Amino acid sequence: MRVQLADGAKRDFADGLRWYRKRSVRPAEGFVEEINYAITRILQDPARNRQIRPNLRTSRVKRYPYSLIYLIQADTIIIVAVAHDKRRSGFWNRRL
Repeated sequence: MRVQLADGAKRDFADGLRWYRKRSVRPAEGFVEEINYAITRILQDPARNRQIRPNLRTSRVKRYPYSLIYLIQADTIIIVAVAHDKRRSGFWNRRL
């Protein structure tokens, strides 16, 4: 199985990373590590996270207020959003 980040998810990630980099290098590095770890956990068992809709799930990112919103397709996990948990709830709906 492979992972694909949708364009919107790439922008979300870049925005979050930019915000942490303004504060310090260490939190920015941690953000990248935790996003990668969340993706690894998703790949291990894509169906284990909370289902929002059919084939659409969410996985919390540890240590940071973010969740990965993703679609499960035949052989691909498509991350549609790297969503901040306290901002614009459900903004990613228009990406589906």
